[in-house]
Amino acid sequence: MTDVIERTPSREPVLRVQGLELNLRTGQVRYRGETVHLTPTEFRLLRMLMLNANRVSPNWLLERALGGPGHNGRKVQFYVARLRRKLGDRHRVLIRTAHGSGYRLTGRTAPSA
Repeated sequence: MTDVIERTPSREPVLRVQGLELNLRTGQVRYRGETVHLTPTEFRLLRMLMLNANRVSPNWLLERALGGPGHNGRKVQFYVARLRRKLGDRHRVLIRTAHGSGYRLTGRTAPSA
């Protein structure tokens, strides 16, 4: 599998997985061509999931994206649910639950442009 981070023709670092694009410089997120408005916390969580696409991101790792240790799994569940809702991932195809472990973003990386 190729690296998730790609360069667009404008030389901006963009993460791409399964129709989902996250511009690391501008903070813009698009899914299937539509702009998705995320809070800074949701953006950090999505970035963490995209950087670890197809790998389980344990809850403790995701908790770090939410502001450091001391957060419980419920906060992770809350923000994953918000991301799923905003991405229209009602059937949990994009963000999968790894029961007892954490979450993973599924899909293949897009080929370089």
